[in-house]
Amino acid sequence: MNSKLPPPTHTNDESHLKNSNGGQTTIKILDEIIHRQRGYKNKAIYLQLMRLKNDGGKEKTEMRLCYYININGRRGRKKDRWVFGRNALIIPKSDFEMIISEAKKREWIT
Repeated sequence: MNSKLPPPTHTNDESHLKNSNGGQTTIKILDEIIHRQRGYKNKAIYLQLMRLKNDGGKEKTEMRLCYYININGRRGRKKDRWVFGRNALIIPKSDFEMIISEAKKREWIT
């Protein structure tokens, strides 16, 4: 099954998380690298550059490696959509190397 639906983009999206101490953290996605996995085009791998800001105003920059799966053609309310992958990410070495190479080009890492 090959998806024609492009993977979603999240640059400039914001979300909020509750901390274990009852406070709140705001997460803003500053930039992201999106790569369709070789041999499994219904899986999009993301490396996201994020800014985290707690309710005290303290900020830090972190990265998230995650994936989305396109469940094109399946039934239910998630039919023909990209869905966030909740399991540990497993990817081919060549795909991982490509993502890290792009992160170096963008000067996220050295």
